[in-house]
Amino acid sequence: MAKEERSYDPYILWFSAILIAGFVLWSIIFPTHMETVVQQVFNWMTTSWVWLWLWTAFILVCAAFVMLVTDYGKMKLGKEGDSSTRYFRVRRSIRRAGTLRLRGS
Repeated sequence: MAKEERSYDPYILWFSAILIAGFVLWSIIFPTHMETVVQQVFNWMTTSWVWLWLWTAFILVCAAFVMLVTDYGKMKLGKEGDSSTRYFRVRRSIRRAGTLRLRGS
């Protein structure tokens, strides 16, 4: 009988489950300590790693501009024969999701 193939690695699954359970238990048992540590980590990341966020945003905007002005900008998205109304429906739903995200809803 052939060895059964899984779509996941059980070691990674259980390691992740234990890590998440530990984090949740820590936040339930020691909420003030958890809040202090998370706030310190947040402050460190926002002061020390802001350059990474800025460079990532800059590179993504440049990549989008390059795609716009090269042949990649003419690439049709979707299946052959799809109408352009589907494209605009997708754009509208993405715009609505972004609006909800910015409002905090």
